[in-house]
Amino acid sequence: MESTIWKPLTIAVICAVSFAGPPSPDPQGGLTTISPAAISKDEVLSRWTEALGGREKLQNVRAIHLRGTIETGGRKGSYERWTGMRGELRTAVDLPGGYRQTAVFDGRQGWIQDPSGTVHELTGDMFRSMVSSAYEVSDSFLFSGRLPGRVEFLGQDAGQGAYVLRLEPENGTALTVFVS
Repeated sequence: MESTIWKPLTIAVICAVSFAGPPSPDPQGGLTTISPAAISKDEVLSRWTEALGGREKLQNVRAIHLRGTIETGGRKGSYERWTGMRGELRTAVDLPGGYRQTAVFDGRQGWIQDPSGTVHELTGDMFRSMVSSAYEVSDSFLFSGRLPGRVEFLGQDAGQGAYVLRLEPENGTALTVFVS
């Protein structure tokens, strides 16, 4: 239960930095570069695992359900996400009077129910994005036997004060993650 509470918060932080974009400029106007690190990819992943509650606790998590509120364009609504550790993912967004969408990924295929209620198979960028989300939130990069993919260790970004990993889910979109 303890890791179930902290994991969504950690994922939210990681997702925020995943979209941080390229390295930021330093005060002299140059770009911060990624340098080789004195630590291995396995050590970074091991530390990340410990920060999330430890390997045993993470392996015992079977599902996570997040529920929250959202506000956009002056409208308030709800957001829910269900995650299974075999890579299943379901998200639902509801903005009363304006927008409702549900997306489901079963670990291999995905579908989306649009605001009209029509169900479509997920394809293209939407499918790749859903695969990537499922890969990350199911900790597939930490445990074999979940969604396939690989992790590339890019080094250390001194400007961000973090190690940089590239999560590459099979059939998904690669994610750059900064881990401090």
